[in-house]
Amino acid sequence: FTMPPMTAPPSNMVMSMSTSQQQQHHHHEHHREHNNPGQKRARDSSSFAISDDESERERRRQDRNQREQQRSRRITEQIAHLRDVLTQGGVPCKPDKNSTLISVAEYIQQLQARSNLLDGEHKKLLDTIARTNEMVNNQYYQATAAD
Repeated sequence: FTMPPMTAPPSNMVMSMSTSQQQQHHHHEHHREHNNPGQKRARDSSSFAISDDESERERRRQDRNQREQQRSRRITEQIAHLRDVLTQGGVPCKPDKNSTLISVAEYIQQLQARSNLLDGEHKKLLDTIARTNEMVNNQYYQATAAD
């Protein structure tokens, strides 16, 4: 009794195989070639590797594209949030991304300048309070010493 020669599975079946199935398939092709050296194989293992590499490349490309789309969506959402913050702050801005970012940068610079101004005024008030306390305390001590 002789076994009929094995043929390679259809290409769509190879593409849907798991990695372990693909390794077994390659292993069986190797044995068939070794046991039947005169018989030409129906499928070349190098074409199997190329199609596997191509599908892996395609999957990686799709993964990269998906990550890039997610990144782009997050950036768009954050720019929309910045536009809302500007609007709530009474700062006019155009709806496009570039104008929004320019307006945000200008608004931050205005806030920094205002913060510096308020810090300076705060220090002056603290100095005035310290001098006033000093004068009140000196007058109190002078009045207490005179009694």
